Amino acid sequence: MMHSVQSRLADEDATYWFLRRAFGWSVVLQLVWITDAPVSKAVLTEVNSALTSGRLHRRLVPPTVPGARPRWVRAIGAPACRFDDDAVENSDIDRWAAEQLASVELDAVEGDCWRLRATSRAGTGTVI
Repeated sequence: MMHSVQSRLADEDATYWFLRRAFGWSVVLQLVWITDAPVSKAVLTEVNSALTSGRLHRRLVPPTVPGARPRWVRAIGAPACRFDDDAVENSDIDRWAAEQLASVELDAVEGDCWRLRATSRAGTGTVI
């Protein structure tokens, strides 16, 4: 199901946009899910596809009128779901997540607003 995302940038998002334009800072929010059971690449690919169909998959169009706020439109393409080959020890999950946060390249104007990445946990389970 396609959702219309065409709307002006909300006040709560304006700070992130301003920091990117004014200082070149990328403010990234990260969620980490840790599962006890393995999550297959097929399921993660389905989740990635669902995210591509939802409101999260958008890009920011800068305003053409001075003083106006940017607007959101549907993003083109889709980011690939990434599944790392090397399992992560439970004691290294925070390090793995920090490395992902530090290395992800997101740019709302280009339509790169999110990424889905996962790896196996040593023993059993998945880190997403």
